[in-house]
Amino acid sequence: MVFQELISAALMGEYGGEKISIIIYGATLVLAGLAFNAIWVYVSTNYRLIDQRVDPKIIKLGSKVVIAAPIIYLIAVITAFINPL
Repeated sequence: MVFQELISAALMGEYGGEKISIIIYGATLVLAGLAFNAIWVYVSTNYRLIDQRVDPKIIKLGSKVVIAAPIIYLIAVITAFINPL
């Protein structure tokens, strides 16, 4: 995923005002966030890789925090598509 982020960041540097570069950059962030969310779901389900003593409230909070970033990025991409800078 790092390679795609470097490419999309380079696009933003070169073509920052273009709608497509903003969309590619945002989409890369959304995909990275969703991948991180998938990892968190796998790790936290049935305490696969989390200590049994961790409070379930903490796990739920972690789930909310992890999914918040891709949702915000998606809103930003849609906003950029509708009203670019």
